[in-house]
This record gives sequence, C-alpha cells and structure tokens, in this order.
Amino acid sequence: MGEFMSGESGKEVPHIVRAVMQVLIMEAKKVMSQEDAQALHQLESHFNHMRSTGGKWAEMSILARGAWTFSGTQSTFDIDTAEEMFSRLLTNCLTLVTPTFDPLGLVLDPLAARANHSCDPNAVVVMDGPELSFRTLKPIGKDEEIFISYIDVTNPFARRQDELKERYFFNCKCSKCRLGPTQKEDKWALSPDKLPGAWAETADVIIASAPHIVKDPVSFVGDDKSSQRLTALQYTAFSELEHARRMSEPSAMVRILEGGMKTCFQSKMWPVYRQPYPALRDDLIVAYISSGESARFLSAFVHGVKRYFQIDPVLFPQPFHPVRVVHTYTLATLALWLSSAPEDCPMDAMKFLEHGIDLGVVIFGLLVEVHDNVQKSHGQNSSFAKIIQKKFEEMRTDITRGDAGMIAQVMGKIESQWSTLRAFGLELEV
Repeated sequence: MGEFMSGESGKEVPHIVRAVMQVLIMEAKKVMSQEDAQALHQLESHFNHMRSTGGKWAEMSILARGAWTFSGTQSTFDIDTAEEMFSRLLTNCLTLVTPTFDPLGLVLDPLAARANHSCDPNAVVVMDGPELSFRTLKPIGKDEEIFISYIDVTNPFARRQDELKERYFFNCKCSKCRLGPTQKEDKWALSPDKLPGAWAETADVIIASAPHIVKDPVSFVGDDKSSQRLTALQYTAFSELEHARRMSEPSAMVRILEGGMKTCFQSKMWPVYRQPYPALRDDLIVAYISSGESARFLSAFVHGVKRYFQIDPVLFPQPFHPVRVVHTYTLATLALWLSSAPEDCPMDAMKFLEHGIDLGVVIFGLLVEVHDNVQKSHGQNSSFAKIIQKKFEEMRTDITRGDAGMIAQVMGKIESQWSTLRAFGLELEV
C-alpha cells in the first residue's frame, strides 16, 4: 500500500489523526484497492488491549473520534470502526523520515508492518521518498527471519521493555532482552555509591520534591539510597531530553540539552554511549546547526568528532549502519563549512584551525568513508547516494586540479590526521 500520511504538522492535528482520516476517507470512497484493504485489515489492531488501558485509552479515543468526525465518514463507519482503525494504525505505522532520518510524518506499509521486532535487529528500515527498503545489518541466511527495531534499541533494558509494552503490547523476549539489564546499554561508569557528593545532594532534592521518582519502573536502578539517587538523576536526564524535543526554538533547546548533558557528565555516572547521553548530544548538534550561529557550528563539529570516535562505533558497530553513515556525512558537511567560511569563524575556531588539523584531508577522508558505505546503508540508486556521489566528485576535482597524484597524497595523510582529530575530540570534556 505504501500510502504516506505526511504534510505540515499542526499542533491541533497530530499525524496519527491525519493518517486515520485519510484511511477512512479512502475506504469510504473505495479508492483503496481490494488487495490493499485486505492487507490493512489483516494487521493486528490490539483494540481490546488499548481499551483496557483506562485513562490512556480515554485520550486516544478522543483523537479517534476527532479523526472520524473530521473525515466526514460517519454515514459509512461507526465510531467503533474508527477507533479500531486508530488502534491498527497506531501500532503498525512507521515514522516517515528523510534519508537522513529527519521525521516527517507516518507511513503505513502492511508488508513492512509484518516484520517482527528485535532489540538486536538484522535489518533497518530506510526510506527514500515514496520508497521503503530494509537494509541488512548482518548476513541473513535463506529462510532466516528478518527482524527490525520498532523503537530506539540503544536505550536501557527497562526503557525498551516499557516502550514496547505500552505501544505494541508485548513483552520483548528477543536474544538481547533474554540477557536482561546486563549489556552495554545498562552499564554505568561507576557504581551508584560512587556518585559525587554534590550530585548526591542534587538527587536528594529531586527525590524530596517528587518521592515517586525512586519507584519509576523505567528509570529504576535499585532500592538502596545510592541507587535511588541514580534513579532520580536518570529520570531527570531523560525528562530533559523529552522536554527539549517538545521545544521549537533552537536556543531554548540548547539550554535544556546542555543541562541534561551536564547531569550525565558532571555526575560521572554515564559512559558517553549510555542513553540519554548520546541522544542529548545528537539533539544538541542539530540545535546548534539550527541556530545558524557561526560559533555554534564549531561546537556542533567538536561534538560530532566526539560522537564519530567514541559513541557511534559502540552504538552502531557496523560502519555501514545508516545512522552512522548519516552522522559521518553531517560531520563532513560541518568540516566543509568551517573550511569555506573562515571569515565567519570566531577566535575559538581560528585556534581550532591552528590545532594541526587539515580540514581538507578530514573532509575528503570522511566523504571517502561515506562513499564506501552508502551503497549498503541506503542503496546505490538512492537519492542520498546520489548526493554523496556528487559531493565526492566535487571534492575529488577540487583536490586533484588536474593532478591525479594528489589523491594518493591526501589519502596518505588520513591516518595521521585521524589521530590528531581523535585527540581533538577527546579534549571535549562533555
């Protein structure tokens, strides 16, 4: 079916309401093929499960009724049908994204919706305009099942379990979840009793103002006092991430995200790859870029370097993982901006340029890496691959200037530049 429910998002009309309206109208006007309609109705709706959620269902029912009312299909469908369709789409739609994973709306593809979830998937969904594809992350044998992830699988065990139960109504028993909270996603940098005194006091203030936090199942660390403090800090860090994502003004987002990162960094409890630390950094990079301020472009680049060396290889071990490839391309474009607009760079940027980093070599090295992996990550004929190919050819032309031997010279400098760049990223203490 592959019908896209996108369009400009208004706060008064959530994407899911638009999606339900569109499907109801298509069915009422019989513009949906019989094959598509049959495939749609074969999808599990979890309608009865949703109805049993009490207050949560009351909110969803209001949205479903709104979609039914504004679709003008009351003479064709009753409210129960509309509510069941709402449930079906809510549990089977995928987030419509650009090739660089910027969210746009919702997409429903009955075939893709039949793929089962794993927190250790062997494939990932990539979208390119009207096309949706599964890109493999691991070798998949004949008759082997394809698994994708419905959620962010870099989150800790309890948070993954809760999100899957709340949204998709199942307890995940994938190969990763069977191991429980023992994997890298659940590792702390220090044991809870090593929390610095100032942050222990901060946690106590949080607990005093909201005692229920210590029992929050998604953030729960343990029952002892030290673990309760860490529970409070984890709850707070994720809350700041969620708060920032509800903001639309970049400078406001930056303040909140930097506060969340301060919690993770100064408490000394978070490895750089434990959520929400990486997500805070990802969103901060985007907020810095969105601000349009030269100084923040430099900050985005420095955070991108840290992500490139210390975080992405842990969270996305395959060099061709689509998210990792997009992050690498973002870093290349930031380096390109820094190299082409020195007059806009603040003094700190000039110091960076004097750090021994050859931005031309860095840009070319990053583009080579993206160019070598984009066929696996997005597909050779994808729009993203074409953008990469064009940028790569432009960079190669700029480097050679008619001298093909220059490519070999630049390639020979990449290894030493990567050592310098890694050291530069390590200097960022957040």
